[in-house]
Amino acid sequence: MMVNDETTNQAEALSVEELKRMRTDRDALRKIVNAEKYDWSKSTLNQYSAIWERVRKSNLNPLVFLNACASKPSYDQTRAAIRFRCLEKSKQYLVDWGRLDQGSDAENYPALVELNKKILEVYNFLSVILPKRACDEIARSGKSEFQCKVDKGVIKPGKTKKKGKRRSIIGLSNDWQVAVLKKIPEQHREAFVIQTLTGCRPRELKLGVEIGFDPNTQEYRILIQGAKVTAKNGQPTRTIRVVLDEAHEVYRDVLDQLVQQQAQQQKQYVMMQTTKAYGMAVTRAAAKLEMKKLSPYSLRHQVASDLKASDRFTEEQVAEVMGHCSTKTQGCYGRKSTGGHCAVVGADAARQVRTASRTTATRSRTGSSTDNEPE
Repeated sequence: MMVNDETTNQAEALSVEELKRMRTDRDALRKIVNAEKYDWSKSTLNQYSAIWERVRKSNLNPLVFLNACASKPSYDQTRAAIRFRCLEKSKQYLVDWGRLDQGSDAENYPALVELNKKILEVYNFLSVILPKRACDEIARSGKSEFQCKVDKGVIKPGKTKKKGKRRSIIGLSNDWQVAVLKKIPEQHREAFVIQTLTGCRPRELKLGVEIGFDPNTQEYRILIQGAKVTAKNGQPTRTIRVVLDEAHEVYRDVLDQLVQQQAQQQKQYVMMQTTKAYGMAVTRAAAKLEMKKLSPYSLRHQVASDLKASDRFTEEQVAEVMGHCSTKTQGCYGRKSTGGHCAVVGADAARQVRTASRTTATRSRTGSSTDNEPE
């Protein structure tokens, strides 16, 4: 009987020590979770969920799946998706721990042991996939995490096909927008005309625009709310001034109708509820004319090309029209060689445009800038 009591005491002492260690593991995980501040959009969360579903279906260790990424964009997106999944799991584990730890240690000890294994697993993942700024090696080298792994041979990059729409307008006639407009469904014609003349982003049409007309200067003034705006980047608002000449006369009826509607509503005119239907309408209309791979962003690239082809605009003025806060980003849009006649005569932006150095601008034009997604 004494032997059994001694064995029981040893087991209890062991479980107490184990509980202390497990609580230390829990606190370490909680520290990481509490340090993470994020507020992702619904579209970003959907993207992360889709990526994680691919990771799950692959039956690979997430880190193995991550190191199999062949390009920096896919690596960064997969990395972010795994971190998000780990953080969400961590939160749930911490809630479960708090519930179990409030009961009897003897009763809940087996469940706590199993939960601690999960906590250690997710902690190890988060310890590996830390924010980039926490990695001293990356900070010293000035390279991305993806490139550091490429240099070490951990990742073998593959050839990735660029998905940008800048190439989609090469070889098109100067009036290809007019031809596509004739094929566009009636409900999307207004959005198409505004984007054709201003080069605004499709999402900015969803936010709403204000349209006015100055009879003295014959200028249409289109106020656009910026879609990609942070504390330092993007233009919160910009007013683009447009004058229609003979080449753009076909758009006048649509603009005059919008001006009248604007005067009646006395508020921002929202042109669409979703950009997906509009994008599909543009692509399908262009496909009927055997113009492949055109999208609403092709219109944005065309306006950028027209601005660059004109001798009337400086790089700062081009940035204002495009809704950028720096001149370097325009290197991702359009080419002077694909430019035509421009209806834009000027723009007034909310923020002063920063002038990028020649080196930075060159890197942006060659695609080596860290801004993988244009503003």
